[in-house]
Amino acid sequence: GIFSVTNPHADIFLVARVEKVLQNGITHCAEPYIKTSDINKTAQKVLKAAKQTCQRLGHYRMPFAWAAKQVFKDAQGSLDMDGKFSPLYRQDSSKISTDDLLKLLGDIRKPEKNKLQIIPGQLNVTIECVPPDFSNTVTSSYIPVKPFEEGCERVSVEIEEFLPVEAKYNYPFTTYKNQLYIHPLQLKYDNQKTFTKARNIAVCMQFRDSDEEGSAPLKCIYGKPGDSLFASSAYAAVLHHNQSPEFYAEVKIELPVHVHERHHILFTFYHVSCESSSKASSKKRDGVESLVGYSWMPLLKDGRMQSSELQLPVAATLPAGYLCQDSRKSQPDIKWVENAKPLFKVKTHVASTIYPQDLHLHKFFQHCQLMKTTPGGNPAELIKYLKVNSSD
Repeated sequence: GIFSVTNPHADIFLVARVEKVLQNGITHCAEPYIKTSDINKTAQKVLKAAKQTCQRLGHYRMPFAWAAKQVFKDAQGSLDMDGKFSPLYRQDSSKISTDDLLKLLGDIRKPEKNKLQIIPGQLNVTIECVPPDFSNTVTSSYIPVKPFEEGCERVSVEIEEFLPVEAKYNYPFTTYKNQLYIHPLQLKYDNQKTFTKARNIAVCMQFRDSDEEGSAPLKCIYGKPGDSLFASSAYAAVLHHNQSPEFYAEVKIELPVHVHERHHILFTFYHVSCESSSKASSKKRDGVESLVGYSWMPLLKDGRMQSSELQLPVAATLPAGYLCQDSRKSQPDIKWVENAKPLFKVKTHVASTIYPQDLHLHKFFQHCQLMKTTPGGNPAELIKYLKVNSSD
């Protein structure tokens, strides 16, 4: 990974999150690593349980541990070249969110405050300054940057930097970029009565261009290293036995050039059954997932795509034409969980050089489009939009 840091300072951390296959509560799963009474006996037991679990639940991950390291020594941007992370800290199931993590990062600097449970193990990485003519790299959109050797084995990926929306950070775009980042944050299911069992909740995210029956998700979600380049769905880590889980997943989507009203993100929620009997493990993934709701988020609002934090209702059913529930014409019969209360919190971030985030720019380009397609467009209107932009 190649990271650009426009504003280096001592509070920038590299954070590693360790996940394992979903098995049980975090405390229960960490115990064999922390207790060292009879290592051989424990190892055999853990291995046997892991084999059974992976057969059935290998598809699902759960949070397990985290570690962090400071990137810069000071505000001048002196790079800390030591690639050694902090100890591996056991992930607390009640401290999953980014805000929780920021508090924890503050605490690990104060040894007197640091009461975190350590899991034996060490994580090391190599950190170095990258020269400007570094070869064999691709942009965050996987576009090769010259110089690039044909058939090279090791490729470095530029990591997208999210800069604050301030004038001093603005610069002209020189490469094409059109991506959407999805961050599911929380599902409040502790009061729902629609589903008898809804804990160990997995959220599956898909990008779709239709709500018709039998429509398939698009293969445009960036895959994880080792998997295929693009996938048609992505899952967040599962919190065991939790009815109001928080999530920290980040899903990156390559957007189509032309986004229309039917493009949307579909979230499907599953209760994952962790209890394994010998009968269940032989069936592998049969009966592992039970549907416990759907939610969706259209990409365009008033013809515009923007970064936002949303509270969405959850539906118990997904009839064809579910996107039309706002129009009064042909409203599909949707059964809502908790009377369509906004139970699901999600955040989006648009990183695009073709979809402006600024409202005035959006209106200006929209009007340019209108003048192109409508004969006898009004130039006075266009001048109005130009004036608004220049005064901003």
